[in-house]
Amino acid sequence: MKPPPSLADQALSKLNCSKETLIDVIGRIPVQDGMLDAVHLAHERGWEVAIVSDANTVFIDAFLNLHNLTSIITQVFTNHSAFQGDTLHVTPYHPLDQPPHGCPRCPTNMCKGKTADDMYFKYELLHKVQQTPVLATVVPWNTGFDILKGFQAHIA
Repeated sequence: MKPPPSLADQALSKLNCSKETLIDVIGRIPVQDGMLDAVHLAHERGWEVAIVSDANTVFIDAFLNLHNLTSIITQVFTNHSAFQGDTLHVTPYHPLDQPPHGCPRCPTNMCKGKTADDMYFKYELLHKVQQTPVLATVVPWNTGFDILKGFQAHIA
């Protein structure tokens, strides 16, 4: 079975639309209710806001530009993509010539849990965090409002 970016690359190469049309369509993708408020609240509190997504750089960059989030999102981990003429090509986040990430639950191109762990462990405060238990809360969510309420409960 081909990894998702290869399928996306094949599907996108068959589209007969311009770069501008594709970017316009991306801009019309609905945002989860409350999600933009949650992102802005996190930024206002000084929290790092990163994206770990199995989409691609063109889609995410278009979304961030449309919603004026480019200065708020500090890191994006996703599949690389670029236009060649009007055709968008997507390559996997996890290179196919490298050993698999080892997670049996995730597609071959990206394990979001491993990516988030890799991001977390790069922080300079890792030593301090290892000496002090992390107080974390899992917030199940269906909409951005659920995330926003979780953030608000945390800072209350």
